[in-house]
Formats: sequence, structure tokens, C-alpha cells
Amino acid sequence: MKDIEIIRASAGSGKTYTLTQRILEATNGQVRPSEIVGTTFTRKAAAELQQRLRQAFIGAHRSDDALELQNGFVGTINSICGQWLQDYALENGLSPDVQILPEEVAALAFQVATAEAIDRYSAEISEIADRMRYHGEGFENNKAPDWKEQVQSIIGYARQNAMPRSVLLESAERSWQEMESIFDGNRPEGQKKPVSWEDWSKEFQSALRTDIQRMEANRKEKGKLGGASAAALRKLKSLNYRLQKNLPVSYDDLCVGLASINKPETQAGCLVELQALMEEFPYIKEVREDFRRFIKLCFECAAAALQIYQDFKKHSGLMDFADQESLLLEWFEKGKAGEIQSRIRHILVDEFQDTNPIQLALFLKLHKLAGQSTWVGDPKQSIYAFRGADPELMQSALPEDVEPATLGFSYRSTPELVDFANALFTPVFGRDDPKSVQLTSKRDDTPEGTQGLHHWYLSHTGRKSHAKLARSLARGIDQLLAGDPTLKASDIAVLCRANNTASKVAAGLEEAGIRASASQGKLLETREIQLAMAGLRYLLDSSDSLAVAEIVRLHADHPGHAESIQALFNARSLSRESLEALFEEWKSHALFQRLNQLRDRRFALDLPSAVRGVIHEMRLPFLVARWTNPDFRRQNLDAFSGAVQSYCQAQEALGWPAHLGGLIEHLLNADLPQAAGSGADAVTVMTYHGAKGLEWKVVILAELDHERAFRASGLNVVPAEDFNIEEPLAHRWIRFWPRPYHWKSDRPFFDKPLAESEIGGSMERRETRENQRLQYVGITRARDALIFAAGPRSSQDASPDDRWLEALRRQEGGSGAEFELPAGIPEDGNGSFIRVNGQNFPVTVAVHDGDSPPESQQGVRASQRRFVTGGEEAKDADPDLNGKLWQSVTARPRRISPSIVADMSSDSLVAEFRMEGQPAPSLIKSLGDPFSVSDDHDEVSLGEAVHGFLSLDLSMFSDGEQLDLAVELLRNWNVTDLDPSDLMAMSQRLQSWIAADYANATVRTEWPVTMVSEGQHMQGWIDLLIETPDRFIVIDHKSYSGGALEKKASEFGHQLYLYRAAISAAYPSKDIETLIHFPLLGKVYRVEF
Repeated sequence: MKDIEIIRASAGSGKTYTLTQRILEATNGQVRPSEIVGTTFTRKAAAELQQRLRQAFIGAHRSDDALELQNGFVGTINSICGQWLQDYALENGLSPDVQILPEEVAALAFQVATAEAIDRYSAEISEIADRMRYHGEGFENNKAPDWKEQVQSIIGYARQNAMPRSVLLESAERSWQEMESIFDGNRPEGQKKPVSWEDWSKEFQSALRTDIQRMEANRKEKGKLGGASAAALRKLKSLNYRLQKNLPVSYDDLCVGLASINKPETQAGCLVELQALMEEFPYIKEVREDFRRFIKLCFECAAAALQIYQDFKKHSGLMDFADQESLLLEWFEKGKAGEIQSRIRHILVDEFQDTNPIQLALFLKLHKLAGQSTWVGDPKQSIYAFRGADPELMQSALPEDVEPATLGFSYRSTPELVDFANALFTPVFGRDDPKSVQLTSKRDDTPEGTQGLHHWYLSHTGRKSHAKLARSLARGIDQLLAGDPTLKASDIAVLCRANNTASKVAAGLEEAGIRASASQGKLLETREIQLAMAGLRYLLDSSDSLAVAEIVRLHADHPGHAESIQALFNARSLSRESLEALFEEWKSHALFQRLNQLRDRRFALDLPSAVRGVIHEMRLPFLVARWTNPDFRRQNLDAFSGAVQSYCQAQEALGWPAHLGGLIEHLLNADLPQAAGSGADAVTVMTYHGAKGLEWKVVILAELDHERAFRASGLNVVPAEDFNIEEPLAHRWIRFWPRPYHWKSDRPFFDKPLAESEIGGSMERRETRENQRLQYVGITRARDALIFAAGPRSSQDASPDDRWLEALRRQEGGSGAEFELPAGIPEDGNGSFIRVNGQNFPVTVAVHDGDSPPESQQGVRASQRRFVTGGEEAKDADPDLNGKLWQSVTARPRRISPSIVADMSSDSLVAEFRMEGQPAPSLIKSLGDPFSVSDDHDEVSLGEAVHGFLSLDLSMFSDGEQLDLAVELLRNWNVTDLDPSDLMAMSQRLQSWIAADYANATVRTEWPVTMVSEGQHMQGWIDLLIETPDRFIVIDHKSYSGGALEKKASEFGHQLYLYRAAISAAYPSKDIETLIHFPLLGKVYRVEF
């Protein structure tokens, strides 16, 4: 289009400065500052642009223009749209009192509307979702898809692309037609007619029984089966049992024939018929009907939710951000923008690559009104496709005869890092136009001899884990800080692929003594917020005995605190009168008296004041000052107060009453994250996506081993085949291909036809490009040093595991980038190179062990930091919350947990908790054959499922009930590596051993243990505690499946040592035996100290 200037601005090339200069130039002639429209996509970026403009005008001695700029339109696209809608509301038949919903309030209203539609469709969809595993079972990375989330995503895509109900219904039909056509084109030879479920299931069950008989015969002949075949047989028998008993079976459960088996069973022809039957599975009439109906119902539910939400907003006089964009676009299309046209002369769009289709349509309309536009962006940094941004729009919007301007200098990174990025990304993004990628560094402040590229080789034994990753990184970061006194922790960033990984790495860094600014879990899981919530529940209802018990259990200043768990356990045998007397005694303490006084005036307080009152009367700021990580805990209290304020604002905006009961329910369901923390002494830990627009002196690229197999499935927006810049929203629709299988599991009969189709190939290329852009963003955040953190691929392959970077090596129509981290570790750490497209870039290599924490830390350990008022020693703080200065001192942590203490000889532990020397493990029992699991299984989910089942007393349940429990537990944690029968076998052989070796003993599971020594409070849970007349046997379950068990048992010994210390203090006359049980491996080790 005429008079649109396109500027390509690579990372660090001075984009904001260029925008500022364009505005200065534009307003130096006929355009006034108040006639400028400057848009960007975040409030932070908008504030920075406004500040830069004011400084530039003042620096140019144009203070009047700086003042006039305030009457212009510089801000986010949403804020500008909102201003125009209110300014011209009456002229366009809109109430000027219409209320714009803040993003978090709109999310709440949207959730309510969606919930109504989901309730309406739930029964019909859930029946199919059960078979297709679309109920969101599992945890974090192991979580299965949830049909409700799919519906919400469809709604989001529809609103970003202004799609009416008719397009959604058409999308459902087209999605299924595509899938059906692909499978029909790959129908097995000779198969013409659709298969019926009845016929197929008969053949399947017959083949299933035959394979069970074959494998049982092999086992009888050879004495035992190999590990893989034994695991497969358990799964076959479990499925056969469920089919015979008509228990729920998912489509994924039917894939048992794809399991790995040992050579003798392969030679016997086992599983061949089952595998052949699975090839027919996509052609079963009833299965196809499930897919068709599931897709159709999800789109219908989304359309219904959209309508409910729109009706609600219209009735309530409300509008959200998406409404602003669509309504303003509607005004423009109907010729109602005359007044706006008279006020704007030049349009500037920042971060244009993040534009979604409806915003592009708006920018084009605005350009027609203003006549002049400048669009600044970088397609290489378009990484928000999941939010609706379309990376192809910037390229599609370019007229063929327009040559975009390109910023050619980097003001961020050193020449070494710029040259490295040029060499790496030119073959990926600039094969046809190198200048769109290549920059020249303007930095001349790099000290001579400074090394910019580093490879940290993350060494560890056994299976990878987030804890080992964090310990390796902590060692490296500690050495960085020790080696450069000018470097602050806040100058360093660790980038991860996923939020949950960032949280775990941040928590691991904290444990290793490195402060980290990242949310480390759920807000309501923290001790301080659990206390605050219990206080709110008591404020609501003083007869809430659970709230009273939680306050006593969690609040160390209550005199009943130390004995609260034992008191509650003993309460089971108390009469009602005695139990009431116990609670009344607890409530007589000053803590509850203060809360009672607050209750008496609760009706005179608004909710934020009531919450502040609870925090004040419970003395929470002073209580957390004596706990570990007091900084984070106080920030959590601030985040909690902020969540309360947001709830009140949302209720007011929606016209709903805000009350204490509603607040408590909202907080319980809100899934709030912990505070992220901040400060000069905190390392930033965040995702690659979150790092966009930021920069640090040192950037550490973590999770380079991330690999997720491509699946041609899921949700995506399909652009028009022939893009028309005059109608950017035309002919777009949403494709939904559901996949009813665990994402880790290969299902060739389903995946291969879709992936090898033309559409599947397009989807894979799109995913590869998204990863390439994300890698570009991560690599270009560094100013002075870039660190590739990668460990070995496996115990047999020591080469650096950088599988995620494979995306850089793949390029449509070419070979992509040549990129190779150094494979060897030179003795002096120097002399190595990163090879990039024929060039060798010097790199410093360092090995950082992840098996144990760093030997020394810079400054004070986070776990040893606390805050006191006034003097040098920790003491109970004055209850007055005002006017106190906080002072940092070094101290032992007030509380410790056995499961996370890494260094048992540390001075951070009191003498009674400290362990000298090393544990001595020895094998005492083999319970049976090991259960095989895949190398890439999710340790957290698997461990939770195994621990949960082993805590059950199976004598209370029939075999069928046990199986139901095992099925439900594995589904809830989305564990596919184990069969329900595996869990049952683990528990049965454990209980058989206990019954044989510890007859007539008292057995307790998940038993709480606590001990206080020299003011340090140790509290944990014993997995299994057996008591005989003369001794205690402490058993800790570890869901470990690797080798070197003696070493592993020794590593886990610290946990048992602390349990042993606590029991010994309470029962000095009894012997204590400490055992580690490896349920997956069928081994029990005694650990002696």
C-alpha cells in the first residue's frame, strides 16, 4: 500500500530509538505531536516509548511539543481503541458510560460464561472425552489435553480473528472432512467397507487372549520372561480383565499391542495380530463417529459460550479489549470514523510482527485515514502464535514493490556475539536476503581477552532431573559471581522452555544458595498463605474447627503448635465434649482473641481491610521473618493482598457483591502463582517466550535437551489460501484434529497418515519455524556472554544433548544451519570451538556437576537469610507493623524438610540434625522382577502415582476395587509407563513381605514426624512406619528405576537419618531400622549410620 514505511529491526538494533526519531522527524513539519498514533503491544513498552519521546522532545528544546504529546495517542492498541470509543460513543449509538473490563476481570466474566456453556454440553462431550483421554489427567508436562481447554482455545482464536458462529460450525465440518479424507487415502489394501466396533472388538479380544496364552506358555517353558515381555504381559492381562468386567477403557488403553517385547516372544509371533488390528482402528465406524461428534460438539460449545458472553456484556453495559478492536473496526467499515480522521496524521506501529489479523485490519483502516504509516518489526521474533499473532502477516502485508528498510547495527551485544548470531541465523532466516539478519556491532567497550561464548557441560549420574539441572547451574553461576566482582546476580538470566521448569530450576537454585527471581509454585501451597487462608476462614466462621487446627499447626507462636499433630491424632478416641474442650483451649490463646476482636468489627470493614487485619493480627510479617526465605514470603503476602484487591475490582466491575465467602472460594479456585521475587542479588529465571524484549549481561540457555515429537494434531488457525491485504480477516478458519493418545506414545497407525499428508507437512514446518524464532530470541538476549548449558545425551552417549537446536539444522529447501557444540572437554577448559557453518568460534568449556550442591556460595545462602528488627540477634518482633527497618543477618533456617536437605554436614543444621560421615547401604531383600519404564518418563508424576497407591491398605478393597483405584490414580497423574496391574503387583509384594517378616506389627503409612532442636524445626512424612514391641522400622519409597542402587540409597540416606533422629529422641529405648524400598526395581536396602 502507498506511503507505508516498513522497517525491519533485528534484536538489539535500536528499534525504540528509530521509532522516536521517526516521530521527531514527522512532527518537525506539518504533523503535530497530538496527531501522532504510536502503538505497541504491552503497557511496559508503551510507557517506555512515551518516556523516550518526552526526553527526545525536551532534548531537542521542544518542550511545548513534549506537553502536546500528552494529547496524542501513544499507548497500547487497546488503550487507544478504548479512548476513541469513549470519545465518540454518542455519535455511534454507544453509551459513554460503557465500562471497559480490565484483562483479569474480563477473564473472570469469560470463565463464568464459558462454564455455563460447558455445563450445557458436558454430559454429551464427556462421554466421548472418556474414551479419547480428553479430561486433563496428569500433572505439568505429563498432563493430558482437556476438552474444556480446547473449547476455550477455540473461543480465543475466534475472537482474535473476528469469526462468527457460522465460521466455527464450518470449521468443525472442514476439520473432520480433512481427517476423514487423509485416513481414507491411507486405507489398508483390500479394505473397502467400514469396520464395525462389534466385529473389530471380537477379533481384538480373541487376539488379546491368544497373546496372553502364548506369553504365558513362553514363561512356563523358560521359567521367566524378559523385562519388556513381562511388562507387556501385565498390560495385556490388565486390559483383558477390564474388558471382561466392562470397566472403562480408553482408545489409548487399546494400544497394548504396540508395547516392546523381548526376542523370544517376537519370534513366537506375539502381538502381531494386535498390531494389525490397530491399523484398522481409524476405520471403525463408531470410532469415526466419535471423532466427528467430538470435533462438532467442541465447536458448538465454543459458539454457545461466545454468545452467552456477548449477551452478558451487552446486558451489563460492559466491553473487553477484543470488543474494542472489533467495534472500532466495524465503525471504520461503516464510514463512522470522520472525527477520528481529522485528529490523526501519522501511524506508527511497534512490534508489528506480533500483530493478529484483526489488528492488521485496524492498522490498514487507520493508514487510509491518516495517509502515512511506519511499521516496525522483526519476523524473526514472532513467537506468540499461541496468543493469536500470525508471523506470516508481516510478510503478507508487504506490497511486492516495497523494499523494507533494515536497521543494520547492534547496540546490545559484543562484536563476538553479533558475529556468532550472524553466522548461525543467516542460513536459517536470510538465505535469500542476508541483510535481513546480519548486523554490525557498535559496541567498543569489550575488555581485551574477554570470552563471550561458553559451554557448560552439565555432568551428573543416573537419570536427568530438574534438581540436578539446578545444582549444575548453581555451580556455574557461583563461579561467575566469584570470578567477576562487578557482576551482580541480576545481570544473569537462565532461560527455560516451560514455566514449570523455570519454577523448579528457581527452587533448585534457592536450595543451592542462589537467589532466583521466578515463581516457584502455587501461592496457596505456601505455609504463610495457608495460614492467611485459615485466618480468613476463621473470620468467616469461628466454629470452623479445620481452620482452628490449621492455625495451631502452622503458627509457631501458638503454645499448642508443637503437639498439634499428635493431639489431632489422639482426638480420634476423644469424646465430643473432650474434643470441643481441646479446641476451646486452643482458642483461648491471644492469637485467637485478636482474631475474635477483628471478627466483631468485620462488617464495618471492606474486604481488603479485613484481609490486612488478618495478616496483622496473626503477625504474619514478623512470623515469616523467622522462617526460610523471608523476602519471598513477604512478597507472597503482597501477592495475596493483590489477588484480594483484584477480586474486589472484578466483582465491582461485574456488578456482583464482594463478600468473604465468595473471596475464599475464588482464591481456592484461582490457581495463583507464588511471587517471582526480585532484587540485585537474584538471578532471573524465566521462559524463552518471557525473555522477549529484555536483555542481560549473561544469558544461560537451559533445556537444550528439550524434545517433543511432532504430532499433526491440535488446534491452529488456517489462513486464507490467497491473502488479500484489503480483507486480512477473510477466509480464515480453525482446524481441530484431536489426538486421543499420550503425547509421548508413538501411534503409527494414527500419526503417520496425518504427519505425512500435505497438511501435516505444513504444520511441521510451521512448528519448526516457531522453534527457530524462539531460539533466535534466546540467543540474542545476551550483551556480554552467552552460555550453552547441555549435559550428556545418555549414560552411553557423552556428546552434548542439544536436541532442541535441531530445529536450526532443518530448513525447507536447504540444509539449514551447521551448528555443533564441542564434543570433548579440554583439560584447561580452553582451545575448544563452536562450529557454525564452516566457521570456528572460540568457546570456553566448563564441567559443572549436578549430583551435589555447590561447595561454596557467594554471599549468604537464601536458605540461611532472615530478617530481624533492630538488634543483632533474632527475636520475636514488636507487633507494631509500622516504622521498622529490616536488617539482614546470617542464621540457620528455622524450618527444614528431610526431603530437600542436600548437605547433612552443613552448619545450617543444628548438631542433633547433622550427620557425620556417609550412610552405609546394603541389599537385604529382593521382592521380585523390576518393572520397566521408558527412559523419558516423568519422574514426578510416576513417583506421585506409586507413592499414592503404596499408601493404601489393600485389605480394605476387593481385586476389582484395587484395579479401579490403580486405573484412576494413573489417569489422574497421566502415567502411561505403568499398567494398573503393575501398581497392584508392587503393593501386593510389598505387603506380602511385611506380613511375612513383621507379623503382628503395627503398620502406619504417610506418618507425620516433627522434632525441634535448638530452635530448628524439622518436619516431614514417613512413607511407611512399622512398629514392633522392641523397634521401629522406617521405610522410604523411592520411584527410581536406574542403576548404581547402593550409591543411590546412600544419596537418599539423609532423609532417613533425620527421621531416625526424631524417632530416637521420642523413643530412646527402641531400636530403629532404616530401609529404602525401590518399588520399580523390587529391591529393599538397609541404610546404617
